[in-house]
Amino acid sequence: MKRNITLDYYRIMLSIAVIFAHFFFTMIAYNPEYIQYISDWEYDVMWVIAELAKIVVPSFFMITGFYLDFTDKANIYKYAIRITKVYIVWALFYLPWCGFFSNGLILAIYLFMGFYQLWYLPALAEAILLLYLLQKVIKKDQILLCIAVSLYIGGYLLQTHFSNRENILIYLYRNSIFYGLPFLIIGNVIRRKLSYFKYKLTVYHAITGLLITAIEGYMYLEDILNFDLFISSLFVAPVIFIYLLQTGKVQETKNKDIPHVAAGIYYIHPAVLMISTKVLPLETNIVFYQFPFVVIVSLFMTFLIIHVNKTVKIFL
Repeated sequence: MKRNITLDYYRIMLSIAVIFAHFFFTMIAYNPEYIQYISDWEYDVMWVIAELAKIVVPSFFMITGFYLDFTDKANIYKYAIRITKVYIVWALFYLPWCGFFSNGLILAIYLFMGFYQLWYLPALAEAILLLYLLQKVIKKDQILLCIAVSLYIGGYLLQTHFSNRENILIYLYRNSIFYGLPFLIIGNVIRRKLSYFKYKLTVYHAITGLLITAIEGYMYLEDILNFDLFISSLFVAPVIFIYLLQTGKVQETKNKDIPHVAAGIYYIHPAVLMISTKVLPLETNIVFYQFPFVVIVSLFMTFLIIHVNKTVKIFL
């Protein structure tokens, strides 16, 4: 089977970027025990690097929108059901870590919407069904793109109002409607229009996009706003994606494990991160050994999960 190998490795890099973002914001940015040990410029640099990860989720949604055939009803429902099953399995896995939810209603909301990084899965399943239904009514790509941009900007505006309030309110904008659906639409439109896109993107376009994302992330630094929805993601994530589609290495591959590595890292790394805080001491050079430790162990656990999933197909 032919695959864009470059895109597979890009997804792995995105998952590692998520590890760094979660590592930074949980272990450093909001940790008074550690933040006193780093200088202002070190904090600023790590903040900006962590904020580059904000193109990860848009990219994942776009890739799904690109490769999923929304004209195949049976395949759409099969894929959405598989995603839901995977979410249930991982939600049960992380349930023991949810003892801090004293309110049963809040716990139920987190379980339904997805806690930790798992929110992506129900949002993806719901957005897939929404786009399938939407395309039965709206056929023009221009209108679909207008809907995508309008929804995303609406989500961004909600974020600016609710981001500094109760954590549970994050689901008002970080969900299938304002986050998942817009980028699924963009990915699906790219699928249909890529052959008409004659302009060849270069690595300089990709680097420029990352710089724009870094600048937007730095703008939020002063108010310590850890936004999920970046305005720049609307064009930066598609530019990098199109660049990789145009220049990526496509070849026959018998390795069926590589496509699952990114997902495995994404699912397991919060558990590794939480365990690492218990087994590794809190010291000033934490970033130099704990982050690599979490990455290496996450990779090891990922390949273990991939192996087990070949027999019990419920984890990926």
